[in-house]
Amino acid sequence: MTLLSGFGTSSVVSQKSTACSATSSRLQRGASYKVEGTDTGFEGKEGTFTICSFWLVTALAMIGETERAHALCQKLLSFAGPLQLYAEEIDTSTGQHMGNFPQAFTHLALIEAVSLLIASEPEGGFAVAG
Repeated sequence: MTLLSGFGTSSVVSQKSTACSATSSRLQRGASYKVEGTDTGFEGKEGTFTICSFWLVTALAMIGETERAHALCQKLLSFAGPLQLYAEEIDTSTGQHMGNFPQAFTHLALIEAVSLLIASEPEGGFAVAG
């Protein structure tokens, strides 16, 4: 989040290791959980937090991990609903959208992530699978 908020720079080694660590420890089937191993107090399974997943795409792109950012973004785009909208959470094992739908903040994070990926591409741009 410090990169996204403008508090860090993409050349700071700790920023890079934090983003890469989040990629490996919080991802499940291509999406990120907001809290690792925490009991929310609610019944049932918690889905992956979609906004955090798109923030991770942005962070990876900002630190120069564009291949990883592209791969994660493509995976997240595959979870879109029939109207290409996203819920607050997604059950990555079933693709079921959970929580608030549509989730405006998630869509803002998606736009930011894809815009950054497009801007980081050499001429030719970012090809969105569809």
